[in-house]
Amino acid sequence: MPYQRDVFISYRREDYAWTPWARDTFKRALESWLQRELGRPANVFIDEQVPVGTDYVNHLAQMLVESKVMVALFSKDYFSSEWCVHELDLMIDRAKGNDLIIPIVVHDGEVIPDALGRLNYADFIEFANPALCNAGPLYVEFWTAIAKLAPRIGSAIDAAPPFDARWLTPFKKRLNDVYKAVLVEKRVAPKNFVLKPSFPPRKVPRLRP
Repeated sequence: MPYQRDVFISYRREDYAWTPWARDTFKRALESWLQRELGRPANVFIDEQVPVGTDYVNHLAQMLVESKVMVALFSKDYFSSEWCVHELDLMIDRAKGNDLIIPIVVHDGEVIPDALGRLNYADFIEFANPALCNAGPLYVEFWTAIAKLAPRIGSAIDAAPPFDARWLTPFKKRLNDVYKAVLVEKRVAPKNFVLKPSFPPRKVPRLRP
């Protein structure tokens, strides 16, 4: 089975402002510029695309496996989410030295784990504003910043290694382990990096990513 998607957007979901910013403002601009880079519409996954009645955990694993690259929106609360941490950790496992992860800092880059410091990131803190409207100079600057980033993402998509269906089983196992741990308010440590402490101490998130 070949890849089904170009990009998996990994971000910390919440109920109000930031989820619409990621799903609407950011994703829309990214899709628009990637179409120019790829010469075709880009297939970008974000979690609003989970069908009703679907096993969310297994579906998330499958979407991650079937996506060529990850765009990760790093924030302080990104690294307090079990789901975000393990999406990222699994993609690092899969990358095996290939440049498949495009990190974008949208808040507090100080919490990025030391082991991820070799990943060159884009700074979007100025644009990560839920009140960013479809007009004005800052909105133009935001689209310009996406335009500058799009060639890097397009190159990563084009250079993605061949699809391997064997990725799916360990991805499902890991995310199901995370789900079980969250039920009893425990954490599953990532394999490829150590999380930095944050203050006040992190609370284990409930079932929602």
